[in-house]
Amino acid sequence: MRNSIDENKRRELKEYERKYRHTIKDWDCKPGTLVQVRHTSIEKDLYRKMYPRYLGPLVVIQQTRGGSYIVAEMDGTVLKGKVGAFRVLLHVPRYEPIVLPEEIEDLIDMSMDQLEDMADREEKDEDVYKGEDFVFDAIPNLRLAPDDNPLEYAVRDKLDKEDVEIQEDEEDKDLIEDRQSLVEEQGVHTRAMRKKS
Repeated sequence: MRNSIDENKRRELKEYERKYRHTIKDWDCKPGTLVQVRHTSIEKDLYRKMYPRYLGPLVVIQQTRGGSYIVAEMDGTVLKGKVGAFRVLLHVPRYEPIVLPEEIEDLIDMSMDQLEDMADREEKDEDVYKGEDFVFDAIPNLRLAPDDNPLEYAVRDKLDKEDVEIQEDEEDKDLIEDRQSLVEEQGVHTRAMRKKS
């Protein structure tokens, strides 16, 4: 069973690579290559409004087994995390070529053991903050149960939904009354009002 699933996965992967061979780019950057890294943190909010931004030039220190890169700035400062291969572009100098020392180890500020640990380390939940959860207790949906009791969560959700429904009904009544008074005072008619009359 497992063998057939593995064969299906490999076949689908080859088909995907064949289908998108013109859009998949593998630069295969060797250590010492100058690259630019796409700044992806702006893409969440401003992606449609901005052109892609790149950081760099950066120096490739090592490529991990998974395909991501460990890169350093020109002064030897190694970036904190690994950089995904899809974010990396080769750096094309505009004016004169940049000459780097032959030994990359001389350039960076980390030992080889630290680099190997960084390459072998997997991104897990270790990077996630697990301290005190700062939530607003006044907001009903964000209140936390004191002892993680599922029954207590269910009761709170039910109460919160009832509160929301009551608040919406009161707000709707106020809006309807405001519209009617506006129509009576100023003679303002919207399309919805015309259809009703």
